[in-house]
Amino acid sequence: MKAASVSLPAPPALELDENCIAVWDFAAGSLVSNPGGFQLALRGESALVQAADAAALQVEFPADNRQAGGAACTKYYAELNPEGAFSVSLSFFPRSEYFDPLKGHTHYLLDNKYILNPSASQEGYHKGFALVLAANGNLVTPRAYFGFGTFSNSASGKRSAIELDRWHSLEMHFHGNGKVTFKLDGQEAGESQVNPGPITPSRNRFCIGDRVGSGYSPFGGYIAAVRMRKEKDSNYSFSASQWHRRGFVRLEEQPTLHTEFINLSKQELSNVVVKASIAGLPEVQTQALASVPLMGKAVQQWKLEPTLLPGEYQLEMRLFDAAEQLLHSEAVDFYMAAEPADILPLVMWGGGQADILKDIGFTHYISNLTPHRGELSDTALISGLERLDQALKRGMYVVDSVFGKYRFRTEKRFLRTGRDGQPYSNAGIEASNPAVRQEFQELMQSVGQAFGEHPAWNATMLNSEIRGSSRPSFGGPEPAAFKAYAGYDIPAEINGAYPPPYRSNPALPWDQVLPDDYPPLVFMRWFWKQGDGWNPLHSLLTETLHQYIKHPFWTYHDPAVRVPPIWGSGGNADVISQWTYTYPDPIKIGQATDELIAMSQGNPGQKVMSMTQAIWYRSATAPLTQEPKNEPAWFANEKKAAFISIAPDFLSEALWSKLSRRVDGVMYHGYGSLIETTSHSGYRYTNPESKEVLKRLSRELLKPLGPLLKRVPEHSPELGILQSFTSTLYARSHHSFGWSKAWTCELHLALQWAHFQPAIFYEEHLLRGDLDDQVRVLFLPGLEVLSESLLAALRRFQARGGILVGDEFSSPAVPLDLRLRSVKRDSNDPVGSKQQLQALGLEIRQALAPHYRSPMSASSPDLVLRRRGTGEADYLFVINDQRGFGDYIGQWGMVQEKGLPLSGSVSLQRRFKAAYDLVANRQVPLQDSAEGSHCAVDMPGGGGALLLFLQNPIAQLRLRVASRAKLGQALPISLEVLDARRRQIAALLPVQIRLFDAEQRELPGSGYYVAENGRLELQPVLALNQAPGRLRIEAKCLATGKETSCYVEVK
Repeated sequence: MKAASVSLPAPPALELDENCIAVWDFAAGSLVSNPGGFQLALRGESALVQAADAAALQVEFPADNRQAGGAACTKYYAELNPEGAFSVSLSFFPRSEYFDPLKGHTHYLLDNKYILNPSASQEGYHKGFALVLAANGNLVTPRAYFGFGTFSNSASGKRSAIELDRWHSLEMHFHGNGKVTFKLDGQEAGESQVNPGPITPSRNRFCIGDRVGSGYSPFGGYIAAVRMRKEKDSNYSFSASQWHRRGFVRLEEQPTLHTEFINLSKQELSNVVVKASIAGLPEVQTQALASVPLMGKAVQQWKLEPTLLPGEYQLEMRLFDAAEQLLHSEAVDFYMAAEPADILPLVMWGGGQADILKDIGFTHYISNLTPHRGELSDTALISGLERLDQALKRGMYVVDSVFGKYRFRTEKRFLRTGRDGQPYSNAGIEASNPAVRQEFQELMQSVGQAFGEHPAWNATMLNSEIRGSSRPSFGGPEPAAFKAYAGYDIPAEINGAYPPPYRSNPALPWDQVLPDDYPPLVFMRWFWKQGDGWNPLHSLLTETLHQYIKHPFWTYHDPAVRVPPIWGSGGNADVISQWTYTYPDPIKIGQATDELIAMSQGNPGQKVMSMTQAIWYRSATAPLTQEPKNEPAWFANEKKAAFISIAPDFLSEALWSKLSRRVDGVMYHGYGSLIETTSHSGYRYTNPESKEVLKRLSRELLKPLGPLLKRVPEHSPELGILQSFTSTLYARSHHSFGWSKAWTCELHLALQWAHFQPAIFYEEHLLRGDLDDQVRVLFLPGLEVLSESLLAALRRFQARGGILVGDEFSSPAVPLDLRLRSVKRDSNDPVGSKQQLQALGLEIRQALAPHYRSPMSASSPDLVLRRRGTGEADYLFVINDQRGFGDYIGQWGMVQEKGLPLSGSVSLQRRFKAAYDLVANRQVPLQDSAEGSHCAVDMPGGGGALLLFLQNPIAQLRLRVASRAKLGQALPISLEVLDARRRQIAALLPVQIRLFDAEQRELPGSGYYVAENGRLELQPVLALNQAPGRLRIEAKCLATGKETSCYVEVK
């Protein structure tokens, strides 16, 4: 017998009994099962090898997935498709060399199914079963897949850490009544629900240690024995319907659990009664079943108590015959989640381990519901509902994603074509084509009907990263559509996404001022606003989804400002977002967020979310081509990583920067670089501290202050930067297109370091008159070309007293008040570039002093400020941007990634009487002067602060509640935050409310809130199943840390 590749201890034995269908005892050196006599044949390089005094099946890992491994039956055996309930057990030895934490792998243990999750075009593969281990290093999850004739189901166990290079046992039990359970090394390892009833027999030969057919995926190690056993069948089965949800939200209208009763007995069932009750509650519901044939199914609906406490419950089902004899009883699980809290969404743009994401503080993650190709299959429907139920149980939300590039581009349908009739390279899709619109709409209708009532489905991402490849298409409907719009053909000089630069176009006027009806300009406006079809399509998809989804739900499109600066990107998507790479200066994400805000202002009511890239390109931070003198710690495992983790202090600064704007949520992308090592070939996990920083900020900032951060309004802007659509088209080098790199972006950084608060404006802002009231200074970086209407608007702005600040690129037609000299960044000199931009900021502050003063200032340019507020209160965000080269990537000299502590002072021109640190929950000393209010700050590296300035100090809390309350009814609560004269504080104030029943269980209604103008009114509904007796209510002001409490008697 061949020697094993490693020294193997003796394998454990599997017991044999009269219910065994087959046992392959490789330890005995046999390939024939006993009982059954089912013959195996070795495949590829697999072999029986010595294992101490016994043997084992050694499954070889081939160089690629084209070579079969393991062992397969020499012919088809019908007995290996068990009827009804069965179990399979095996002993396995995972070899560490094949369980690499850097390369995730699906290890096939048993298979006769072949296609695990068949698509709509693979209907013949809904047969048989497979058992696999999904592994990342020593973290393994057992999964089983079953075919039921017209659809397939999957069952997943718990993710567990196992010791590699030793023997383990795994058991999967298919109960036949809809339940699948797993045991790992004899311990419970998870439970899942699948379709009740037997699996459909497969015609594939049974395989051990690898997949049946091509795309092989062998188990990396040794298998000592496999046992298949017939288990006891049930005569009857109650289960939750797979076609409906099992997760519900407290207080939702008429929550209804759909169950299925299946007659698995050998005879027809008639005149029976089903009684159902929720464990622990007295109410019993009764439904009669007149007749249920053999293998017949009856679907039933049961009303659930909407006020239940959050948690897992069982609906106890009992079947009685006509003589009221109990025939069968079984419990069906369901889950009641807490009513939605007032949160600031923290979204993982991508999937990952949901439990890990939850622990960090994420509230949302992507899990695809919409099929990338074809129609929504039954298998996908069942899988989607299960994933939504699991998300709800975790207290999280699912974000779906819709990608036209997979549906159309990979199938080479409706591609954009040039004037030569050929598709462009990296061709985009003709979203303007009516057939594309119809297919997308019908797809959204089917997905909306399937999942629309599930409260865990909270958002859908619409066609991410598609407009960068959008160019005029000459082979479809766009030429005729433009001619109908403009009355003439697409101008001859249009051959791509932009017209030729003005410097190479002698036909343009000498002063670079274009008529508004200049044909290429007319076309470009039409194309980017509506002509390429994406904005109207996203409006259509949003409208379609909202027809089916009535609970809180939003669509979003990103990256929404990777287009020329003109309103309309994303169409009527509920949210637009943009992702930003934060190097070399983390506060640049504020500039990207300001661009989003400017875009959204063309669509009133559209919300804004901002995303941080948790991945960093090595080429821009720590190039592979340069060897550091002292290798950093992460070189031990990830020396060749193409993408590395964001530096912790950059993550912190960037989060503070975007939160200083009024955004409706924050996102992160790059699970493999931020959260844990994955199989992603590029995104590598090189700095575990970044994850811990985000976890801390989620706990200390996002969760407690999220409701406040969403509500505090922006001050009307007084100073801004113009991003001109016309100039962007004809002088593109100055403008960012969402990448936060060009001169317009560097100017924004300089203004932030100079303690200004720059807004971003589009041409449309000026033409609509948005700058007429408050804006006093307008910067015009790179404004080389403009339209006649924009020139007229600039002259009107100047005539009413506004200051126009240009640069050496400004069109000679623009009447400037001040002129700057642009600064060009040196990517190899972050220190010098920052110094130059900070010097520019100081120069601007001095030049504007006779005309305009910022309402805020600080003792250092590295204390970056931003101000939001209400009438009598200011909310000042302070970000410490003092940084140096650290030991993470500092040796490369391209990014100062290490935050440094900084002490100083901040000032506001207004005079206030009190200031509060809203994160530390304390009052801070405030100094008053004729020029305003000042306070000292002591900032950690990469840190931020949110200071609240008030006209009157907070003196006390007043909590009011009725003396008595009743279970199942609302409990009115009133909280007031008062000054020394018992007047409500005129501000938005963050508060925390906690409710505890008589058994000290925290109750629904507990959470973080905002007391508007010092007052909060709540009416939490008490649960019917909470403990009666003395209920305690606690209230805390997060500005002062002051607390108060009271009691209510509940019956």
